[in-house]
Amino acid sequence: MKRSRAFLSILGLLCLVASFALAGPPAEAAVPRKPITCGMTISTSMNLYLPRDLACPGSGLTIYSDYDNPDYVPKVNVDLRGHTLSGSGIGQGISAVGFPFKATLTVSNGRLKNWSLALQGDTDTRVKGVALVDNWTAFGCSGYCPADMVLIKNNEIGVIATEGEAVVRRSTFVGNEVGATVSYGSVLRVDRSLFLNNRVGMEGNTAGPQSASSTFVRNKIAVRVNVEFPEDDPQICAELTNPRFIRNGRDVVGPRC
Repeated sequence: MKRSRAFLSILGLLCLVASFALAGPPAEAAVPRKPITCGMTISTSMNLYLPRDLACPGSGLTIYSDYDNPDYVPKVNVDLRGHTLSGSGIGQGISAVGFPFKATLTVSNGRLKNWSLALQGDTDTRVKGVALVDNWTAFGCSGYCPADMVLIKNNEIGVIATEGEAVVRRSTFVGNEVGATVSYGSVLRVDRSLFLNNRVGMEGNTAGPQSASSTFVRNKIAVRVNVEFPEDDPQICAELTNPRFIRNGRDVVGPRC
């Protein structure tokens, strides 16, 4: 009798273990999905979307650090759904920057218009299929910022790399005061892109811009490198591979690698 009870107890325990094994680990909570609203601030992983054109009098979306949990890395996906997030000429459209800060941000499929700073990215900010139009600064990068198939039009500054690395591919820069610029300690690379009717297409300020297979058409200056003390910075130069220059006022101003 005792043996039978012991056998049944062991059998029950084995069944319980088997049921846990089949069920697998508990599922993580689903990432929330929410519409973007003016002045929205978040510090957790989220899927956001723009349900319609939205005009904001101040700021748009701000992603900030969770100071109580500095190791947490939020993942934020923004789908503009073909709509426009516009400002009143002030504030930031979408901003993911701070210290300490860790986040991955993806912005796709729509337009950011009429902001002081349309898009500010830090750590890992990816952009695809977005138009940045009529802003003071279109895209500020202070981390790793790959962008693909972006229209950068009629901005005072298109892309500015102040830290880290901005990599832009298959994009169009048109009618900007400065299409893309890079500062000391940063990397700016623009490949397979078109610079059209900008005052300055690409610019390096004590840092050399890089480009491969890009076309520069009717810019006042296609590429400019500003070196304050050339004798102290002999390696600062524009690294251009297979460029096409068509009817620019000047093709390259400053040292070319």
